Order: sequence, then C-alpha cells, then structure tokens
Amino acid sequence: MPFPALSPRVTPLPVEAAIPPQQPPTEVPPTPDPDIMPPAPPEAPDQPDVPEYEPPDPQEVPEQSPPPEGPPGAPPELPTQRAIAAAAWPGGLHAG
Repeated sequence: MPFPALSPRVTPLPVEAAIPPQQPPTEVPPTPDPDIMPPAPPEAPDQPDVPEYEPPDPQEVPEQSPPPEGPPGAPPELPTQRAIAAAAWPGGLHAG
C-alpha cells in the first residue's frame, strides 16, 4: 500500500532550516571566592635525585639453568602443577 500524499497544509522545510546554527558557547571562567575557595596548596618540595639505572655486571649474573628434559618443542611442566592438583583433589586426579 503506497504512502498517502502529504496534505497541502504540510510543507517540508529546507535542510538549512532544520539544522540550527552552531555558535560557540560563551563561558566566563569563574572567579575564585576567597570565602569559599581554600587557598592553593604550597608547591611540593623538589624530589630527591634518582640514581640512573646501571646494568648488572655480566660476571655477576648467575648462569641460566639448563632446559628441562623432554622432547624438543614440548612445553615444560610447572613444578607446582602436581602439588596443586593433589591439594585440590584428595585421592588423586582419578579418584571417583
């Protein structure tokens, strides 16, 4: 069913009239009232000098532990994995 025709009393507005003109808002910065506003806090004291980062001496770095045993490419098993499982399931994982 087609839309009914507009009645003669209704006239479409042009696009320019549908969009109100944009005017920047005129804001006045509020003036601080000394009776209401507290005084500004004093400036923070200068921070103490932070020493620059020095990389550790290569002779003091401990050697890395050897890779875990197992097939190459297999993810290493965490040492606490079995302990967590044993604590979570008394009697073991296969206890039913």
